[in-house]
Amino acid sequence: MANTSDSSLGVQHQCIPVFDGKNYDYWCVKMKTIFLLLGLWELVEKGCVEPDSWPTLTEAQQTQFKQQQQQKDASALSKIQQGVSDSIFPTIMRRTRAKDAWDRLQQMFQENRQMFQEEPDETGDEEWIQYLPLYNAVDSGDWKAAEAFLKSNPEALTAIISGDGDTALHVAALRENVEIVQKLVNMMNPEHLAVQQTRFHNTALHDACSRGTIEIAKILVDVNPGLLSITGRRACIPVVEASFNGNKDMMHYLYCKTPEEALYSYRRKLLLYNCINAEIYDIALDLVERDEMLANSVGTGAASALLELARNPSAFKSGSQLKFWQRWIYSIIWVQPLHALTNIAGGDIQSSPEGPTDGGKMITRVLNQLLFGISSKLLVPAIRYVYDEKLKHVQAYQLLVCICERILGNDPSQFETNEVYKAMVEATENGNVEFINEIVKIYPNIIWKSDHDGRRIFNYAVLHRQEKIFSLLYKMGKNKNIFAKRVDNDGNNMLHQVALLAPSSQLDRIPCAALQMQRELQWFTEVENILQPEYRKKVNKENKTPRDLFIEQHKKLVEEGEKWMKETARSCSVVVSLIVTIMFAAAFTVPGGYNNDSGIPIFLHYNSFTFFIIADALSFFSSSMSLLMFLGILTSRYREEDFLWSLPGKLIFGLYGLLFSIATMMITFSTTLFIVIGKQQTWVIILFTLGCGITVILFIRLESHLINQILFTTYGSGIFQRRPKKQSIWGRRNYGI
Repeated sequence: MANTSDSSLGVQHQCIPVFDGKNYDYWCVKMKTIFLLLGLWELVEKGCVEPDSWPTLTEAQQTQFKQQQQQKDASALSKIQQGVSDSIFPTIMRRTRAKDAWDRLQQMFQENRQMFQEEPDETGDEEWIQYLPLYNAVDSGDWKAAEAFLKSNPEALTAIISGDGDTALHVAALRENVEIVQKLVNMMNPEHLAVQQTRFHNTALHDACSRGTIEIAKILVDVNPGLLSITGRRACIPVVEASFNGNKDMMHYLYCKTPEEALYSYRRKLLLYNCINAEIYDIALDLVERDEMLANSVGTGAASALLELARNPSAFKSGSQLKFWQRWIYSIIWVQPLHALTNIAGGDIQSSPEGPTDGGKMITRVLNQLLFGISSKLLVPAIRYVYDEKLKHVQAYQLLVCICERILGNDPSQFETNEVYKAMVEATENGNVEFINEIVKIYPNIIWKSDHDGRRIFNYAVLHRQEKIFSLLYKMGKNKNIFAKRVDNDGNNMLHQVALLAPSSQLDRIPCAALQMQRELQWFTEVENILQPEYRKKVNKENKTPRDLFIEQHKKLVEEGEKWMKETARSCSVVVSLIVTIMFAAAFTVPGGYNNDSGIPIFLHYNSFTFFIIADALSFFSSSMSLLMFLGILTSRYREEDFLWSLPGKLIFGLYGLLFSIATMMITFSTTLFIVIGKQQTWVIILFTLGCGITVILFIRLESHLINQILFTTYGSGIFQRRPKKQSIWGRRNYGI
């Protein structure tokens, strides 16, 4: 047993083999061996599967099993992510499960085993080894040595010079050496550029696409445009090969150059899927709008396209993480809707000179042109980033609308299929509000559909704590009660479901256990207010009420929240106690001392002395109040409901009191220096005042995020929108602003 454990530990710390697009089968075997040794292969191959004894397990055992499976899945996923190069990683970047990532790589790079194993090597070792000096020269970028070899061996220009069947042009393209590629092309006939590898059957253009080197692609296509229609590995033409790697500039160039007849239906479907996965939505939209049969049904690519859009909340505005000033810039930037005949080669989408006609939007458009024009001239990356984000959101939303309208026009009943509903569930789990809005807008009956577990999209919104999607329930009027009281296959109504502990992916977004517990209570209270009283005490199949289930599920979180609260209160109490002591002492040891005859402070009649007394008193009283708040936290009972209002409220007043007492203490210190030193050493006063100011600013900078978050979650407007905007579900579309 010890040896096995040591072996597993050694695997975890050894170098994972890195897959860079070549020799997938070799890499796959190596990774499978590692997964077998770590006991993770079954999970990678089949995913998280419930054991046969699942129905007999208790709720706690089921929760423990799920947590263990999540940890194993995360471990396996991390091994896969470490095992691919940076050029391959974007293809699995949004896969959150090991099986999904593994299947995606298998779909992209699985070679035809019969070809791989049985295809004879057309060149013996002695035929290509004689060109090894040329290979080494091109591989190292030494053109002088390569040129000298080619002069003495002209046939080597198109000969195979490696065991993989590469020519000199292939090697230069794989090494992304633009200069050598240009010189080799100048020496070759156009038809020689179409030479394919004997092993992977790729042309040099395929290799340039896999590396994303657009300069090499332009050189090759300019000389021989026929390269765009030649198939290589996986029977892919260059534009499809480039789509696997997600290079946007390369995709735009090749898509505009590729003949339309080379993109038959299967290639269009694959290209659509890859473009959505790589967030190249302008090409995806162009494909859909040009081909009326593409993505007009579940069988022609609509399901996979919708599923990819659902998995990527960052494709829409609701999933973007913009700061306040970025959101302001976002609101005033106008992005023109994209059309099928738009020239997309440059990457910036501008459909036509026509724009908004009303005065307000015209002003906005003018401001946008000025803002974006100036920022482009000055190369302001921040504004360019916001523009690109909005451009992506507009294009993704247009693509979603186009696919939904195609399905609706072809056969509306397809919205009832499991494939489309799976995309809806995926969008709900990821908080993709725009996706849910659009499909509900086009096909409202989908909100009544349930899956094999008896759950609807609002049930999944509760389980995965997606408040924006849950808030759409208020748009349903009285029907929201029907959704809330519906029971799933486990006998759980919506209040039972919200009583379950939130997924770790949602809890981790909140900085501490106490606030996590507060958020859980806010969710439970929100659903409880919707549900009719008689359903609040209903029991599920395990004979548990929602309240009992909530207490059981959140027992550990309450303990962690109590620990965090007490540690924070103790730490702050030490600082506050010191401030109280110092400020109390400062009131009786005033600067300048006392008059020996009268006992009155010497500087009593100075304005600066009055300022000193006020600052000292404010610091003393605020620190005393803060100390009382922290003592209240330390002596609290720590019931579940205390985390909703009582404990966060005390913490807010305590932290703000601490902040104010530190600021007034620094003012007291600076005032004391001014009284004692006077105007004789002004530079000393300025220096110490700046030091005090920096100290206060540093404290605010370090603690402001936590303080503001506690304040917002406790006394803010809340995370739920009980009065959704008029156009939240049924309203006109707005592609631009």
